[in-house]
Amino acid sequence: MPAVDPSASYDSGDPQQRARRALAEQHHPTPRRGTVPPAAVPGAEACVYVLRLQFSLLTSGFRSVPEGPAVDDTLRAAGLTSVVVGAGPVFAASTGAACVYGAFAAAGPEFSIGPLGADGACSP
Repeated sequence: MPAVDPSASYDSGDPQQRARRALAEQHHPTPRRGTVPPAAVPGAEACVYVLRLQFSLLTSGFRSVPEGPAVDDTLRAAGLTSVVVGAGPVFAASTGAACVYGAFAAAGPEFSIGPLGADGACSP
C-alpha cells in the first residue's frame, strides 16, 4: 500500500478518497529482520495483517497471552508452515518465501518478517 503524504491535499468531500486515506494511514510496514525478497513482502505482510486480527480475537477478554498450542493452531490456520513456537510464546513460521516472526508483549503481539534461513526454515 502506498504511503500517504500527510501534507498532500485530498477532497475531504469524496468518501472514496477519505476511505483510501484512512486505510493508508492505518498501514504500518512490518519491521524486517534482514533483506526480504521483494516478491515475498506482500504475502508476508498479508499474513501479519491476518495474524494481528486473529490474535486480537484470540486474546480479547483475556489478560494472559495464548499458550503454545493456540498459537500453533492460529499460525497454521493462516496458511503458514514450518511453525516453531517457543516459550513466552515466541514464534516463527514460513510463508514459503519469507519468515514471519512474533512475540507477545504487554501491548499485544509484535511481528517482524525476514528471509528464509539457508535451510529454508524459520526459527524464533
